[in-house]
Amino acid sequence: MVHATRGRDEEGAAALHRSIAAAEMTGQRAVAASAHRELGYVELLRGDYPRAKTWLRTAEELADDDPLEMAKILAISGSCFADVGSHDQAVDAFEASIAFAVSVEEAKQQAWSLAFLGRTHLLRNELDRAEETLDQACRLARSERWTAFIACPESLAAEVWVRNGDLDRAGETFEHAFALACQVNDACWEAYGVRGLGLLRAGRGDLAGSIELMEDALTRCARQRDTHLWLRAYVLDALCAVAIAAGHPTAGAWVTDLASLSGRSGMRELSVRAYLYRRDLGDPSATDAARVLAVGIENPHLHTLIDPDGPPLLDDLLGKVGRS
Repeated sequence: MVHATRGRDEEGAAALHRSIAAAEMTGQRAVAASAHRELGYVELLRGDYPRAKTWLRTAEELADDDPLEMAKILAISGSCFADVGSHDQAVDAFEASIAFAVSVEEAKQQAWSLAFLGRTHLLRNELDRAEETLDQACRLARSERWTAFIACPESLAAEVWVRNGDLDRAGETFEHAFALACQVNDACWEAYGVRGLGLLRAGRGDLAGSIELMEDALTRCARQRDTHLWLRAYVLDALCAVAIAAGHPTAGAWVTDLASLSGRSGMRELSVRAYLYRRDLGDPSATDAARVLAVGIENPHLHTLIDPDGPPLLDDLLGKVGRS
């Protein structure tokens, strides 16, 4: 119910709560651990990170160092840390998850953890490390014939290639990832792919076409109730960047949406970016607000962007390409 592409998280959560009660009555610690971990995953998707971390801490206590269960718990914990900008802690969690998965030769878990470790490297603009990590994730996912997942690391890898200026390679990979996502009807991976295709349009100078694709990606995020809330904010972030560069009349409203979504869920890194978009829209106080909010965010690259005369964030998203 939780992991199916047409997820039914509320029903799944109810079943997990019943499972925990039964496991506690019968002393089944392993079952209780996995149920707590899955409830943590549900809260991760919803963007309720404090509740997710509470479930995951209990799961870790119940896991009794079982390597596969620990690999799964730490992977979700790493994603929670990364979503809120605690990237140093995220790297530690992902690397520990990968080590546990390697110890039991669980290739799918390795692929999942590597993909989201690669996402953290990408967010910190560590492009060489991101490319290497995501390449490993893609190879493992292909070796396991994991069609339902491979669109995720492919789209992230293609974004690295956009920033490195390899638009043709990125375009082919975004198209492939999007086709796979549509094949398995996964709204999250579809949105990743369409967002990436929107970045390509922007890199080639078609800002109007880019905005259309970003809006399509937002629609796909909303198609299913259980899509990852962070991903919706990530798409909205790119939409703001393109809309401001294009002078779109709705740019300010989209920035407000990003600030509201990231603020209420604790996605502080994206909240800082919302203030930087306000800076790009001409708000003279936004840079100071961004600087204050960025304290404690473990992303050196983000801190380099906080400057009253800094470049528009679209230029940062497009890396070496800029806007042609």
